[in-house]
Amino acid sequence: EDKRRVFDEKRGAVDQLRGNYQLIQRNQFDAEKKVAVADTSIQNLQRAHAQQTEEQHNREAQLQQLSRELEEKEALLETRRIDLQQLQDQHERTKEQILEAQSQLEGLRNQLAEENRKLDAKRNEHDLLKSLIDSMEGYPESVKFLHKNPEWNHTAPILSDIIYVKEAYRAAVENVLEPYLNYYVVNNLQEGLQAIHLLDAHKKGKANFFLLDKLNENTHQTHQPEGTVAAMDVIEVDAQYRKLAEYLLGNVYIAETEAAIENS
Repeated sequence: EDKRRVFDEKRGAVDQLRGNYQLIQRNQFDAEKKVAVADTSIQNLQRAHAQQTEEQHNREAQLQQLSRELEEKEALLETRRIDLQQLQDQHERTKEQILEAQSQLEGLRNQLAEENRKLDAKRNEHDLLKSLIDSMEGYPESVKFLHKNPEWNHTAPILSDIIYVKEAYRAAVENVLEPYLNYYVVNNLQEGLQAIHLLDAHKKGKANFFLLDKLNENTHQTHQPEGTVAAMDVIEVDAQYRKLAEYLLGNVYIAETEAAIENS
């Protein structure tokens, strides 16, 4: 009886030990499981940390790249601003130049219109004068006849055609030359005689002549009174007729004041 009781006690102790062992095994398994889960979590955290670190590095690199690009864009933008300002300034200058040019153009158009009016007036005057010259209006019949007759040097000019007088002195000089304005200017006596014979043959009256080859032999020495203007200084004449002009006007002076007249 005692042995059985001891056996049961021993058996109960063994069962208790077995139960404790199994409990320890379960606890160990649970602990190992927890360690494995913890290891997995740590690995996951490490991978996540590494990934985050890499992403951070990438983002820092991207940020640096974006910063550089931003600086480049800002520099480019500033350059564009300067270019734009220069273009705007140039545009304003060009606009001002265009307005000024338009104003000048309008002024030139007005001047052109005025010049055209003057030109038309001059053309009309020229046409009238040409018509009068061609028809020899106001000239003696003898002069008209000789002007159109090819049997002599009919291109010979008359005195009024070879001397141009400045407007301010025209009346004074024409008063001096008036008796001679219808005189023909010929090269020599032979041309003058041809004209006279033609006039006689056709009963066209008479004409007067200046013979250039005779005038070339004459010279004049004159003294100009104080306060006067020499008539030769206010006319224009071709070189071939200058001796004739000197013959007619070499001793003619125009007084500009009454005192000059009194002292002459």
